[in-house]
Amino acid sequence: MVYYYSGVMQGCVLSPLLFNILLEVVIALGLENNEFGAKVFGFCIYNLRSTDDICLIPEGNDDLQQTVDKVYTIGNRFGLEVNRTKTEVQCIGREKQQMKTSLGGTELTQCEEFVYLGDVVSADGLCDRNVDRRIGLAAGIVRNIHSI
Repeated sequence: MVYYYSGVMQGCVLSPLLFNILLEVVIALGLENNEFGAKVFGFCIYNLRSTDDICLIPEGNDDLQQTVDKVYTIGNRFGLEVNRTKTEVQCIGREKQQMKTSLGGTELTQCEEFVYLGDVVSADGLCDRNVDRRIGLAAGIVRNIHSI
């Protein structure tokens, strides 16, 4: 009798490494020949990644939909599933724009702000909410220390 096993045991040290390699392949194939993104000092930045979070950075709504479709399709081909409830769209800039983007037939919600890696990212591009949040967190810690 032949047994086929795919994957790694839970808790295996190879698991995060293999996941990151797979995610790198999916992003490389999904963003292949991509020519749009944020231009910073002559470099084109079209995505940001941390662990299993991916932030796609296109120039407009059409580019966003095209990029989301490509990454979603290739991810599905490799057996990866995007969590639709945690996936949101945000348009950062001075002018408010309504972004109509769907993921696998489900329209994504557009948010005005969200917390990413501990920082508040606002649609207006300002850091006021982030500073207020950091001050509030520090004040809470000082209050707790004061009772000691």
